[in-house]
Amino acid sequence: KDNKKILAGMGYNVNDVIAGKVRLTEPVIQELYTTSIAKATKDAAKWVPNLDEQPESVQKAIIDMSFNLGASKLAGFVKTREALINKDYKEASKQMLDSDWAKQVGKRAKNLSALVLSAAS
Repeated sequence: KDNKKILAGMGYNVNDVIAGKVRLTEPVIQELYTTSIAKATKDAAKWVPNLDEQPESVQKAIIDMSFNLGASKLAGFVKTREALINKDYKEASKQMLDSDWAKQVGKRAKNLSALVLSAAS
């Protein structure tokens, strides 16, 4: 949704882009990526208030989830969030895998939960 808004703001006909009638240039793609990552990072930091205190592997995993899911769907991971705030990485990893998201994205969920689990000591 955000990229559609950004493209429209840049004067692109979003439907033409989706249909493949208009090709995006590398600078436009880079701008979309940079903007999306910045938003995902901001949303992740709102979701886990102590994100900056988390190990780098956990931060990367949560930002990736935020990028993939968006803020509203990420908010549905209540037990994962609680475990992350408490720095219980085993539980957070378990909760990530115990979700419809994990079933939908398969390997991505396994990789991200493994990143979180790697922070457990």
